[in-house]
Amino acid sequence: MIKQIEGYVWDQEITSPAILNSINSIKDRLTYLTDGLKIVGTSHPFYGVQIYGWRSPLPDHIDNTGHVFIMPIHISTGSDRMICADSACDLKIGHMYVLDDKKPHSTEGGGDVIALFMGSYKAKVLNEELYQHVFNEFVGYLK
Repeated sequence: MIKQIEGYVWDQEITSPAILNSINSIKDRLTYLTDGLKIVGTSHPFYGVQIYGWRSPLPDHIDNTGHVFIMPIHISTGSDRMICADSACDLKIGHMYVLDDKKPHSTEGGGDVIALFMGSYKAKVLNEELYQHVFNEFVGYLK
């Protein structure tokens, strides 16, 4: 399952030099990855906000940690698509998504995506309170 969490959108321009530097650093590192999963960042378990990136297309893979939240903050081609089991989402900058990474998931696209990441969580704790908490953490990280 991948789904957009409706109503949770960061619609401001990123101006933080630290975040902009992180985006550029991850993009630079992605250029050197040629085999396998082209992913930079994230460690598990870690319950704070992380920033990571991938170069699409990513093949089907399973991380097997649980439900994770992502918020793209840079998509080099303007669009990218995430597929998870029988669902798919066209990713948009500043929108928050939840992904069940215990299911096979992949991406379609042709460029780099840099996103905020938080999790993982069990399905039984996914609720509006958690969505608001994660969104607040993402916004705080971006400021």
